[in-house]
Amino acid sequence: MAAQFEDGVSAFMTFPQVQNIKAQPFTWAGRVYINSVDATTRILGWMKADGSPAVVIQFVSISGTGAKMQVIRVWNVLTKNVETAADSILADQWQHLVVTDDGSATAANIHVYKNGTEVAYASTQNGAGVEADGDGSLIVGARTNTDPDDLFFRGIVENFGWWDRVLNAAEINALIVGYAPEDVGQPVWAPRFTRATWRDFKSGSVATVSPVSTSVVDYLTPWKPTKRRKRIQVGG
Repeated sequence: MAAQFEDGVSAFMTFPQVQNIKAQPFTWAGRVYINSVDATTRILGWMKADGSPAVVIQFVSISGTGAKMQVIRVWNVLTKNVETAADSILADQWQHLVVTDDGSATAANIHVYKNGTEVAYASTQNGAGVEADGDGSLIVGARTNTDPDDLFFRGIVENFGWWDRVLNAAEINALIVGYAPEDVGQPVWAPRFTRATWRDFKSGSVATVSPVSTSVVDYLTPWKPTKRRKRIQVGG
């Protein structure tokens, strides 16, 4: 199942609070197709209770060939972040992406993998001070749920999952070859697509979709052409 965020449509999804991720290690994984539009698009943000971000995964400097990925964890003195090298994430084609972080202040402990291989990095910055509480909603496809005026994601996403630990190499490989996130290492969040919604398989909570769309089409996923899945169109 996959969700399409269309060009020219300001669409995003909001999940209610999953857990507080302050100082926790994590793994995020998913299959992503980035359209080569816009300067910056945010694919995922884990919010604080006031609606501002605590953890952000976004794409910047998008060109016709690719983009950089930024992974940000908010601290009150210096924000912990890494930025991958130019065009390290490809545009206009499918790829499997994984981000892991050990939960410390050390930026070098954030790792980004594309199709199972760690990418090169352009810059890193360690966190300093006190890390922000990540005790609010989880936003997919926009900046925040309180100020969703820019950074809308353009593309298609599939098989998202979030774990409260760093997955090992065997678990990451299982995701790459096509195992569903809920079947790998007990994720704390792994949304399933239904008509015009995402539903967290573990808690049963349903995402708020803005704007709501009910357009559904079938498609053949390019990495498993014999297996049919559904794609939910978000917006439009």
